[in-house]
Formats: sequence, structure tokens, C-alpha cells
Amino acid sequence: MSRSRLTLGVLLVAVLAVTAGCASAISGDPNPDRIAEQMQQRLDDIDTVEGVKVMETTRDGETNTTVTEYVRQPPNKVRTKVIEGGQYRETGDLRVNTGDKTYRYDASENTYTTYDFDYNRSGGYFDADTIERVLNNSEVSYKGTDTVAGRDVHVIELTRTERDSTITIKADQEHWYPLAYETSYSYDGTTTTMSWTHRSVSFNEPVDDDTFSFEPPEGAELQETSTPDTTEFDSVSAANEATAYEVVEPDMPDGYTIETIQEMVIDGTSTTSLSYTNGDKGAYFSVSNESSDMPDGESVTIGNTTGTASSYGDTTSVSWSCDGMRYSLGGQLDQSTLVDAASAVGCS
Repeated sequence: MSRSRLTLGVLLVAVLAVTAGCASAISGDPNPDRIAEQMQQRLDDIDTVEGVKVMETTRDGETNTTVTEYVRQPPNKVRTKVIEGGQYRETGDLRVNTGDKTYRYDASENTYTTYDFDYNRSGGYFDADTIERVLNNSEVSYKGTDTVAGRDVHVIELTRTERDSTITIKADQEHWYPLAYETSYSYDGTTTTMSWTHRSVSFNEPVDDDTFSFEPPEGAELQETSTPDTTEFDSVSAANEATAYEVVEPDMPDGYTIETIQEMVIDGTSTTSLSYTNGDKGAYFSVSNESSDMPDGESVTIGNTTGTASSYGDTTSVSWSCDGMRYSLGGQLDQSTLVDAASAVGCS
């Protein structure tokens, strides 16, 4: 499950408040089909969105801030530029999605890449199952109204007590478009907060014809990329026979069954992924023959090695490296359960 889809699932809870009488809807029995239909009608009225967003991550008293400006034309045209860089993105970095191609420009290296498939998850994908899952897994409360970037918003809070995490979203009252988002979680005495908020935003303003085209800056070098070569398998043993490394299943909780097994090879890197389902919940596991830097997160012990754990919205993940291999396990599961399941893969 992608992070953006989970974020949208949170936004849909805000729709419960907007469409059915605010706080009363949260404790009632809303009809997800009706809510999804009404939300789609409101989103269909958005022709363009332009804005400036401030994104912050705070951990151990240190805050990393990145500011981006963007233009979005639903369903999948986007132009995003970093105007104030941070730890992970440089000022001048650019992404343009034309609808059928994606271009990414690295300002610090003066290089760019292009893809023939769409990396953008536009926020236009949702369904009744997403609404129901968010409602069932969270304590939802309506916190009233506020203003963001000069616009009136509804404020919704979701609490996951078993994970000691909260999510707050501020949705535009007119368009139901998210204007601010904040999530925080605590682990081992440390609280991490991730947020973004609009500094400015406007809807349905005309945009130039060349907004969603890309012209490389002078001297920029094209970085060659390859289209992934994918193979589907009907069993883990079949994947083991076809790959140059061993695929060891994590010890998933009861009720989780494998839905798909796939190997993806791109630029010499092979990644085998297993997707799991358990009713309306999902999980994933991946192993790759390229060991890269660990993602930012909390340190956890997995077998005989140390990995990292992080949470975003409704998803928690753990990652670790061993003998040149990179592993990742994530889903709608608590951190301790993921660590136990990952330890079955181990690291000798």
C-alpha cells in the first residue's frame, strides 16, 4: 500500500465530518459508497491546484525543513520545484510529470532522468475499503475548524493508541483538498514528527501550456535508466530457483497469505517482492542484491544485526542489510510484530 493512498484514506475520514454533520458523523454509521461518490464529485471540480508547501521532520530536537512550489492538474500532471532545500533535497531540484512521462532533475549534480511510466500517485485513487479500514483502525475525532494559507479548513485527528501515534489533517472546506498534514509517533522514548503545510494555495487558475513540459537546463546530463524487467512466480521455491540469492520468508502472523511474488531487475539490481493480504489489511516483504544506506528511523535489533524502523500514516516498516543484501518488511502491523517476523529471515 502506498504512502499517498494511506494519506488519502485519512482525508476521506475528514469527508465524514464535512458531509454528515461533523462530530456526529464520526460516531454514526456513514455509508462509504455515498461518501466516496460525493467526494469524487467535489474533486472533479478541481481543474488545477497551485501552491507552496513547507515540509518538516523533527527528531531529537532537530528539524529538517524543505519548501517546494508545485502546480497540479488532475489526474496526473504535476510540476514540483524545491525552492528551499533541506537534508534530503537540494534547492532547484525539479520533478515534472507530463501525464505519460516523468522527469527528475538533480540541481546539485546538474543531471536528469526520464521514465516512460508514471511515478506520481496523484491522490485521486480511493475506495470504500480505504475509508472503512481507516475508521476501523483508528479513534477519530473532529477538532473543529482552522485556517491554512488563508483558507477555511476542517481539522480531523486520528489516534492509534496501540502504536502511540497520532495523525492530524486539515482539509479545505470548499474542495476537500488536504492543506496540512501532521503525524507523530513515539518509540523508545523518542518522538518523531513529520508534517507539511501550505504556505499558499489557489484553485482553478489558468496555467501556461508549457507548465508540464521539461527542457533540460544548460549543460545538464541525461542519466540513462532502464525499464524494469519483471517476472511473476507462483511459489517462493520457484523464485529461489530463478534468482541468484535465497528468498527466505518472514514469519508472518496467522491469517497473512502470499498474494503475489515478483522479481524486478533494473540496471543490474534484482529485487524480489512478496505481497501479503489478510482480509482488508496488507503487507510486503522485499529482498534486493544491492545493499544501500538504511532509511532514516529508529534502531531495532533484527536477528543478529541492526536495522531501522519507521512509520508513516497507517504503515510501519523495518529495513536491514546483511551480507550485501537489503531487506524490507512493512504493512499495517505494529513494530514489535514486524521485528519478530523479520527476525525469521535473520542475518548470519
